[in-house]
Amino acid sequence: MRDSRFNEDDFDDDDNAMEIDVPQSKINKLKTQNQLEKLLGDRQAFRSKGNTNKIADLSPYSAIIQQIIIRLTNLTKQKIESFYKNQYDQVMDILYRSYSQGDNNSFLLLSRTKQTLHSFISQISSDITIKLKSNNQENNLKIIRVNSILSNTEAKILMKLSESLNLKHASQAFHSFEMMEHIKQYFDENQNISVCFILEDIDYYVENTKQVLLYKILDMFGYLKIKFVFIATSVKLDIADSFEKRIKSRFSHRMILFYEQTIEKFINCLSESISELIWECDDIKYRKQVLLIQNAICAVEVRQVLNEEFEMGKNYEYLAQMLRISLSSLDQIISQKMIAPEYDQILQSELTDFFNDQLLVQLKQFEQLKQNSEPIKILEKMTKAQLIVLIAAKKVAQQASIFNFEAVFKKFRDFMKSHSQFGLNLSKQVFLKTFLDLIHNGFLKSDSETDLLNVNNKIALGFQQKDLNKMIYETKGKLHLPQILEAWALKD
Repeated sequence: MRDSRFNEDDFDDDDNAMEIDVPQSKINKLKTQNQLEKLLGDRQAFRSKGNTNKIADLSPYSAIIQQIIIRLTNLTKQKIESFYKNQYDQVMDILYRSYSQGDNNSFLLLSRTKQTLHSFISQISSDITIKLKSNNQENNLKIIRVNSILSNTEAKILMKLSESLNLKHASQAFHSFEMMEHIKQYFDENQNISVCFILEDIDYYVENTKQVLLYKILDMFGYLKIKFVFIATSVKLDIADSFEKRIKSRFSHRMILFYEQTIEKFINCLSESISELIWECDDIKYRKQVLLIQNAICAVEVRQVLNEEFEMGKNYEYLAQMLRISLSSLDQIISQKMIAPEYDQILQSELTDFFNDQLLVQLKQFEQLKQNSEPIKILEKMTKAQLIVLIAAKKVAQQASIFNFEAVFKKFRDFMKSHSQFGLNLSKQVFLKTFLDLIHNGFLKSDSETDLLNVNNKIALGFQQKDLNKMIYETKGKLHLPQILEAWALKD
């Protein structure tokens, strides 16, 4: 007897007629697992009756999702002026007026996350340089960025300041006083220069020094005849209370807050970023495929899940991470569907429901997915070269939290002198490329990526050493590395 749920039209060649009469609402109402299994059995039987000619090609969607994941990784960096338009306009206005009118200025940027501030500083540094240059080709703006975590002493801050001004002889001076004299002399001789001095993570500087140097720098620029703006960043809302009186006297009380976030702005920026993919290609079919994924990501149900997290205090970066990990999981499901038996693959007519439903499921399982994507899992996916370089950096970090590339390469080379038989040798060129990959992926932090070989370039682990020890210990035997290298990694 013919199943009453199907009729002849179900087997028509027309795409719109190709429907499986198993509505999602009915699936949701099923009370028992047996009913669900029976329904899926009917579905398989239906697919086996010569209906596989409408199976969807999922490979383009997988490629699109991977591109969106990349965009989500850099979303708040690439769209920083959109996410924080008011703050962006305010800072650009202060900088432009200061350099145009010759007024010295200072202000504090406060945010929940360092990532937001780092991205924002990078954007305005580039944009104000371009804007001033477009108005006056003779403009010479020096952007001096100092991270007080990497440059964690006043001597190192002065050294960074000297290096930014290409004062190599000053950076090699033994005393801070001598460095300051070289810097003053430089500005006396180059009064056409404008300076934007940025001290990132100022809370670390304030908590670990007597703030003498900062006072001297602000005092020096106050008397020099150059255009000067000082910017400090912090994630501590009350950081200004920790400034010494002499710092407060040289520092304006202007604070620009980055706490103004809305779920609408996040969704709009996200949609705008995906739309760029649509217009990057003239192929109509490709555009429709991107649009289908975009609609799934920006669906009302997805927005509700994101909004629940947002209302609990999560920020833009966290929401982007949620989507990134959920889409990555969805991409794995797509890969499985592509090699599944024909009756279990996705039909063209099911694509919209498939992406909408699966993305929502992955988002709701985010906490579990996040655990599966913890650094321990990431270590298992790293190449042998990346693991070797990371372990060498870890060994150097055991002796000094701040180091340089040469110290890491030397540590690796010294180890290889007595362990060359294990075939782990890497040329310096490969070691350097791998080192840069680790910086890009956040496993290492570097003061500069363009001047990596400079012995004065400061590098640190991208996370706490104890966490890396735990990660290596818990992945012991799973990293496809010789036992001697794992033992070296775990040795104190």
